[in-house]
Amino acid sequence: MGYILSFFLFVFWVVSLFALRAYIKKRSGREVLLAGLTDEVRGLEAELNRITERDASLVEERVAALRKLLEEADEKTALFKAVRDEMINQQNALKAEQAKTEQAKKELEALQKVYGEKPLSAKIDDLQKRGFGIDQIARKLEKTVTEIELSIAVRD
Repeated sequence: MGYILSFFLFVFWVVSLFALRAYIKKRSGREVLLAGLTDEVRGLEAELNRITERDASLVEERVAALRKLLEEADEKTALFKAVRDEMINQQNALKAEQAKTEQAKKELEALQKVYGEKPLSAKIDDLQKRGFGIDQIARKLEKTVTEIELSIAVRD
């Protein structure tokens, strides 16, 4: 009886071994592994597509924001150029006025040399430097206080 039981156990063990081997082969066969890998790759592909779509939308948003910033910078640059051009025009006008003033001063000096008399503004300056007040200057030059004040205001 021991031999029969041993024999059946041996047969059971051999059959179990073959069954286990067939089960392992079935679970780890090429088709099964390939199907598992295919499923995993498809899952990774879906995840990658989701991530790239999100990243692409972020890139598009940033590109739009950068375009807006560039447009604003272009507008500010155009405004700056307009202001700069206006300032250059004003500077040129001031230079022209300075040249006219210098020419008028030269003509005045030439006239003073010819006629030998100082202009009213020069006389007022001299008297002010000496410490005279507006009333005293008006009396000395035989002019009204208003004329003296006007001459000083025009000069300044």
